[in-house]
Amino acid sequence: MLSLPIPSQIQRLLTDTTRLYRLQGDGSLDALLVQAWSLQEALDTPWRLQLITLSTQVGLDPHAMLGQPLQLHTRLADGSEFARGGLVTEARAESADGGFARYCLTVEPWLALLAHTTRSQVWQERSVTEIVESLFALYPLATWRWSPCVAQHLATSTNAGLRSYTVQYRESDLAFLTRLLAREGICMRVAPDGTLVLLADSVSREACEQDVVSASALGGAGVRYHASGAQEHQDAIQAFGATRTLPSASTTVLSWDYQAKRAVAAEVPTAHAWGGANAPALQDYALPGAYAHADTEQAARAALLQRQSVEARHKTWQGRSTVRSFTAGHWFQLTESDMDALDALGQSEEDKRFVLTAVTHAGLNNLPQSLAEQVVQQLGHADVGEGLPAALIAQARATGYGNTFEAIRAQVPWRPQPAPPREYPGMLTATVVGPQGETQASGAEEIHMDRLGRIRIRFDFQTLTQGPHTSSASSWVRVLQRWAGAAMGTQASGAEEIHMDRLGRIRIRFDFQTLTQGPHTSSASSWVRVLQRWAGAAMGSQFIPRIGQEVLVDFFEGDIERPMVVGALYNGQGEAGRRPTPGGQAAQDDLSPLASSGDHRPGAQGNLAGGHSPAWHGAGAGAVEAGGQANAAALSGIKTKEYGGWGYNQLVFDDSDQQLRTQLATSQYDTQLNLGHLIHQAWALSCAPGPTGPCAPARGC
Repeated sequence: MLSLPIPSQIQRLLTDTTRLYRLQGDGSLDALLVQAWSLQEALDTPWRLQLITLSTQVGLDPHAMLGQPLQLHTRLADGSEFARGGLVTEARAESADGGFARYCLTVEPWLALLAHTTRSQVWQERSVTEIVESLFALYPLATWRWSPCVAQHLATSTNAGLRSYTVQYRESDLAFLTRLLAREGICMRVAPDGTLVLLADSVSREACEQDVVSASALGGAGVRYHASGAQEHQDAIQAFGATRTLPSASTTVLSWDYQAKRAVAAEVPTAHAWGGANAPALQDYALPGAYAHADTEQAARAALLQRQSVEARHKTWQGRSTVRSFTAGHWFQLTESDMDALDALGQSEEDKRFVLTAVTHAGLNNLPQSLAEQVVQQLGHADVGEGLPAALIAQARATGYGNTFEAIRAQVPWRPQPAPPREYPGMLTATVVGPQGETQASGAEEIHMDRLGRIRIRFDFQTLTQGPHTSSASSWVRVLQRWAGAAMGTQASGAEEIHMDRLGRIRIRFDFQTLTQGPHTSSASSWVRVLQRWAGAAMGSQFIPRIGQEVLVDFFEGDIERPMVVGALYNGQGEAGRRPTPGGQAAQDDLSPLASSGDHRPGAQGNLAGGHSPAWHGAGAGAVEAGGQANAAALSGIKTKEYGGWGYNQLVFDDSDQQLRTQLATSQYDTQLNLGHLIHQAWALSCAPGPTGPCAPARGC
C-alpha cells in the first residue's frame, strides 16, 4: 500500500492529539510541525529553545516570524500538557523538496531581549527593586514578579537595599541586571511561560516550585530513580551522582572607610566540611573597594553571601532522566534510590529534596516511521542539538525525550557567583552641577560643595533621561586639589557660590548622562571626592570646581560607581566683541577670537562655542586679525573669579625670555603688585594700591 504524500501526512499530523510535541502560535507558526528540539536552561540566565519544524508551506517568510510568541507543548505521561513559551528571536528556512520545507527557529523568553540593548545611565538614592523595575519598564513585553523572600532579604542589607549611587555604562541591560542582582545575592529563574521570578531564598518553597511530575500522584509522589521504558507510568531518573570540589574554607572582606578613617572587615568561615583531613584551609580574601560597607555587620553580610555562593557549588549533583517537566529553579523529591538506605542513619526526607540549577533537554517527535524515513531521505537528518552529550541524544532517539541536569540539595541556599565591578581604565569628562542638577550658576551660587569638599557632577551620557528613577547627576565626588587642609589654603569664602558638602565633595555630570535612558535614572552624580595635591590636618590647599565647569574624572580601583575628580579642563575658544574706543566713539565689533582680552579682562569669556576658555592667551602668537594674541608671552598662574560677578584675584607668572615678570593682583580697586620686568617701568617693583595712592619702592609698600 502506497503511503500518502509527505505534505498530506504533515497536514494530518497537525491536528493529531497523539503527537508528543506540538506548537501553538499565531499565523504561519501554528502550521508548523515539530520534528526535533533542544533546550538549555539554568538559573540566573535566560533559556534558549532550538526548534526544527516541518511545514507544507514552502514560502513562509522567516522575517515575519521574528518577535512572535510561540509555545512548545509537551505531552506528559498522565496525558496532560506542559508548555514552554517565549518569543521567536531567530528563524531560517532550510531545505525544501516535494511541496514541504524545514524551518529552524530559536525561541527565548523576553529576558533575552535585554542582551541586545546597551545603555549608559545613573540611579541615585534608589532601592534595588526600583532600579530593576525601572529597567524592566522599558520593555512592554516584560512580565516578572518578586518572591516574598526578597523584601526580607533586602531589609538586612545596607540602607535596607537603598543604593546611593548606581551606574550602568556601555553595558547591556542583561549584563547590568545580572551584575546588580549578584552583588545583592538575588537570583533569577525563568518560569516555563516566560515570566521572570526574582528570589533571594531558594530554600523557600514559595520561591522555588515543585516539579509537576514530582508532585503528581501518578506512579507515586516524587521522582523515581529507575530505568526508563515504554511501559513506565511516570518519567524517571536513570543516572544520579554527586561531585565535590575543593573550596575555600573562609571568606574575608575588607573595605576602607575614609570618613571614619578605619578598615571595615569581616570573616565568615564555611558552614560545612570542605574536605578530608589533608585538605588545606584556603581563604577567599575579597576587596570590594573603598567605603563599600557601612559597618562590620554589613561586611559580614557581604562575606556570608559570597560564602554561600562557594558552598552552593562545593557539592553538586548530576543526573540524566526522562522527566519532561524538569525546569531550572524547580525542586523534586527523589524516591526509590540508593539514598533510601541512609534513612537508618538519621537521614531525613528533606535530604532527598533537590533544586534544579541547570537542565539540558533534547526531544524527537513521535512521527510515523514512514514519514520520518521520507523526511530523512529528502531533507536529511535533523540536527537535534550541536554539542549535546551522546548519551542524551541516544536517550531522545530511544524514547522521544531525554535530559541531563545539575542540582543541589534544597536546604543549601543558591547564590549567584559574585560579579566583580566593571573596570574602566580610562577617564571620563563631566560637568559640575548645582543642588538641582543645574549646569549654570545662578547669581552668586557658583559653588556647590559638601563638608568633605566633594562636588557633584554630570556625565555626558546623563543629559537624556532614559528611564524612570534614573538620575541626571552623580553622588558627591572627591576633587583633586593642588593643596588642601583645614583652616588654610586658597579657597575663597562664600559657600553659596560653590556646591560642596562638608567633606569637600562636589557633584558632577558625565558626558554620557546627557541622555538619561530609563525611568528614575539621574542626570547628575552623588557627592564626588576631589583629589588634592596635598591634604592634611590644618594645612594644604583647596580648589573646588564651580558649577558648569568641565572636570576630568577617574575611578577608584577602576569601579565606575566610585568616581573621583582629578582635574578641570578648558573647553572654550571664545569670541572677541567691541574694543574700547576713546570718548565713546563708534566702532565696529571685532568678532575674531581673543581680540578683546586685556590686563583686567580676559578675552573669550562669552565663548562662541559656549565653553570655558583659559584665563590668559599669552602664548597665542600672531596678529589679532589672524586669530592670534599679538603677544608671544608665556603666561601661567592662578586666577579666581568673583562670586556672581567678573572680579578676580590672580597670581601670574610671565616666563617670556629676558622679560620675566610676576604679578599679584586683584580687581578690587585694580590693585597690583608687579615684580621683575615691567612694560612701562622697566626693571623695578611697582605697587599700585588703587584709590589710596601710589607707593614708591624706596618708601616700601
